[in-house]
Amino acid sequence: MQQAIINGFRVMVFTGYDGTQLFINHPDGHNIYAHRVSGDPMERAKQIIALEMPEVITAPADKMICLSDRNEEFKAAMKRGLENDLTVEPDFERDTFLVVNHTNQTDYRVKLETRADGKIWGSCECRDFSFRRRICKHQSETLQDIFFGVTESLGVILN
Repeated sequence: MQQAIINGFRVMVFTGYDGTQLFINHPDGHNIYAHRVSGDPMERAKQIIALEMPEVITAPADKMICLSDRNEEFKAAMKRGLENDLTVEPDFERDTFLVVNHTNQTDYRVKLETRADGKIWGSCECRDFSFRRRICKHQSETLQDIFFGVTESLGVILN
């Protein structure tokens, strides 16, 4: 186990047979991040802490955007995604996915939700989504993988 304090946040890294787990606790004690990571876990922790937006990390429904209504934005995100080597894996939480960017060794969580009207809503913890509130390459890659890739064969289904 590796531990550090970064800007008052307690960071713990566990490496085991199932990969590297990163845990970040807010200075007031509550857990803001606990997930599997690739690349340098301490650099990933610094990125997450720099956002100082735990509400984006947990992706509550009111922080999501409707992906179904943004066709042109989705196409632009797909093009951005082609510039990177991205893979999608199911995460521990239901309807949450880990998108690993092998080009720059970062990973982000994408949360998707199908609402009663049949539209797909989503969030991502990346800066593109957090600050621009637009569909990011991680969301587009996740949807492509769900509908046309390997994630579907793993039995991961939205609601």
